[in-house]
Amino acid sequence: MKPVFPLRILLVEDDELFRLGLQTRLQQENCLQVIAEAEDGETAVELTQEYLPNVVVLDVVCRELVGLKRAAKLNSGIQKFHF
Repeated sequence: MKPVFPLRILLVEDDELFRLGLQTRLQQENCLQVIAEAEDGETAVELTQEYLPNVVVLDVVCRELVGLKRAAKLNSGIQKFHF
């Protein structure tokens, strides 16, 4: 399978300042594109279904959904899509 560039990234982080710093750093790389950001788990699930990112950078201690449970929910929402 041929790599997809740029990698489309969804950032999930409840700390706005940290999320901004991470987004700024990731955008410095030509092969990466932050396509959406979420500050909570429910928004992350919605944005994953809407934007179909290649990668989700997930804060595993983010509020509302425990990180690992959220990861499973995100994964189940995109399994039907193949890149």
